[in-house]
Amino acid sequence: MTNADKIRAMSDEELADIFLRADFCKCCEHEKGGVCNFICAYPNIPIYEGCRQAALKWMKQPVEVDT
Repeated sequence: MTNADKIRAMSDEELADIFLRADFCKCCEHEKGGVCNFICAYPNIPIYEGCRQAALKWMKQPVEVDT
């Protein structure tokens, strides 16, 4: 099951919790030491697109099981 599969089955309340806790930056290749370098790498592309790519990458990853 991927993160996207799990999201499709969530209630609105569960979705709200995910959005409050999600850290898509950790999935982004442009994050270096807590700094977003997407703007430097792609100055003519809106930063939103970089964040969108990171979120899509996160959604395709396997769900992390809480222990």
